[in-house]
Amino acid sequence: MSIFGSSVSNLEILPNVACPNEKGGFMKALKKQYWKTAMILTVIFIFAASQGIAAEAVNGTQSEGLLQLKPFKVSARKSEQDAQDVSASISAFDGPELSELGVTNLTNLPMFVPNLGFQQIGTHYTEFNYRGIGGVTTMGKTWNINVDGVTIPYVGLDTLFDVERIEVMRGGQGALYGRNTHAGVINIITRSPSEENTGELEGAYSSFNSRRVTGTVSGPLGEEFKYRLAFQHRASDGWMKNEVTNDDRSDWGDQVSGHGRLYYKPNDDTDVTFSLIADTYAGNNDGWANIATGNTFKSTSDFKGKDDGGLLSGQVTLNHDFGESKLTSISAFSNSRYITGVDMDVSPMPMINLNDYKETYNTFTQEVRLASTETEGLRWMTGMFMISEHTDFSTNVESMMGDAGSKSSVKTIGGAWFGQLVYEIFDGLELDASLRLDVEQRAFDWEDANSSKTHSETHTWFAPMPSATLTYAFNDNHRIYGSVSRGYRTGDYNANEVHASTIKQKCVVNPEYTLTYEAGYKGLTFDKRLSFNTSIFYIDWTDMQVSSIIDGLQVRDNAGKAHSYGFEADVNWLAAKGLNLFGNVGWLNAEFDEYDGHPAGDLKGNKIPNTNEYSVGAGVMYHHDSGFFGTVAATWFGPKYMESTNTIKQNSYTLANAKIGYRAENWNLAVFADNILDEEYLVRAYQTGPGLEPGRYGKPRSFGIEGGLNF
Repeated sequence: MSIFGSSVSNLEILPNVACPNEKGGFMKALKKQYWKTAMILTVIFIFAASQGIAAEAVNGTQSEGLLQLKPFKVSARKSEQDAQDVSASISAFDGPELSELGVTNLTNLPMFVPNLGFQQIGTHYTEFNYRGIGGVTTMGKTWNINVDGVTIPYVGLDTLFDVERIEVMRGGQGALYGRNTHAGVINIITRSPSEENTGELEGAYSSFNSRRVTGTVSGPLGEEFKYRLAFQHRASDGWMKNEVTNDDRSDWGDQVSGHGRLYYKPNDDTDVTFSLIADTYAGNNDGWANIATGNTFKSTSDFKGKDDGGLLSGQVTLNHDFGESKLTSISAFSNSRYITGVDMDVSPMPMINLNDYKETYNTFTQEVRLASTETEGLRWMTGMFMISEHTDFSTNVESMMGDAGSKSSVKTIGGAWFGQLVYEIFDGLELDASLRLDVEQRAFDWEDANSSKTHSETHTWFAPMPSATLTYAFNDNHRIYGSVSRGYRTGDYNANEVHASTIKQKCVVNPEYTLTYEAGYKGLTFDKRLSFNTSIFYIDWTDMQVSSIIDGLQVRDNAGKAHSYGFEADVNWLAAKGLNLFGNVGWLNAEFDEYDGHPAGDLKGNKIPNTNEYSVGAGVMYHHDSGFFGTVAATWFGPKYMESTNTIKQNSYTLANAKIGYRAENWNLAVFADNILDEEYLVRAYQTGPGLEPGRYGKPRSFGIEGGLNF
């Protein structure tokens, strides 16, 4: 579709950094998108109601004859709690919910989590931002995805399988989780070994020759051991066509993953879990179109690029119950690699290519914590954390102006102490005070491609991260809270820079600090059949790490201040047996207060990129006692800018997905559709020069079938 004139779809290329409001466009878009979503939801609701409400919902329970929402246990605060009792903004989903919602990748989560955004930088590389934080993309990655309690530095963690639950925490989490969690954190908890011998085999096939096979086996090994093994293979031809090479698989991808867990319980007080994760992926990185010419799903690149990576990660988790306290020790290592290449000019001419960029991470972490087991009165937790990490970078750029390259490494040694006190001041009023003291030393070594020029620096950063939350519970079902927390994004270096002159001027990037204020309400009503949670927040950034693209590469500096404020809410209503209605809404205003070092000039007042202004989502989940089930969900996303100059704008769009199927005791079968309205929307875009605007679009409309066997 053309991006010019009256046929503009959802993309807007603005002539300069200014962005005038669309006259009357908001209300027109509101009416259009509202009716699209309303029609879909109404059809499904009528269908569900007409079948009769007879089955118990997967997330509903019967209590003394009353139908209620099932309590949802989470470990977001490093101790198990009901999600409704956590005084923070959290969205949690268990494995069956994720399956029925069609969430097979973390990039699907923003449909169901307000004020969560993402940028898809490669076929297997996604970065998330929370309430605007993380929207300024840099080559330095912010790792804030935890798997079974461990932060793993790997870009391919967005693929989901054999998951027990996912917890998305929004707001400052630095006091308990440390660096790079000043906006939020995603916790992925994989399924535990089973008491009996079980097995599952699932497969799916959908548009663009996309296929997925997943299998698990689990069971006991004697009286003290249990095991679980899981694997997944997923592949796709992609939806881009390269018109230069006539390749209709220009953005293909292939990924193989495996999990293994061995659980050992020698006595009633002690358990040990040994875990291993392995992953490898490969593909082209030719999913980019030059959106300045109006292209969407057609590539004109002369260089197909590359998108490769791999991971081997292991951990040992020890728990010991002393009675009045519990000890937890988590030891983990990971070895990961990230290799990419891309045509930076997205044209048939060999103007500038990131020919080969590689990162390797060798990481060891150790966390030990001791926590009280009391559920009332004074509760406490204290712990220590240590990290040792060696990262190597290699950058090679080919251009008509000459080739350039560099090699560099960063050696990190860090540690932290953290503690938490929870005290009930009087009946209903509770204070949660946490503190983390984080120190980190990072040594940087750099040399150009010819080893003729070198540069080295070492810096140590210390960051205290306090947090305080005051909660008042009116009763077991209704509570309000207010919190304030400090967080930081760790200091770093421009490790991918290829020019010695730039390294000497802009080598080090100091830490970024945030102060987050939040107030919220969490409640259950209608005999615990309806949950409603809402919050408002304000975030103040200082020493903001910002970036700009120079000679095709991103260079970072501490040149910014910013703020973000907004609100969010979610609702879940168990309307009747088998019928769940759910929804969420988020609104966000995030902009730069200072940004005076960008080549385009002073960007003060510009919106923070990759951050939707609002989102409104709703859905229906239905189960019949015969085994039939159906789910439909739609989310209307507001506009967002794709880069800091606010030159490229993605207008509002609606994503709608649906699934209908049948589940028997030992097998299941379903058909599904994603992006039903076939919306065109950007998931990443930037500028490399006049008329050169690489953009990556989200997946077009697709249909598929999936099935599984249990044994």
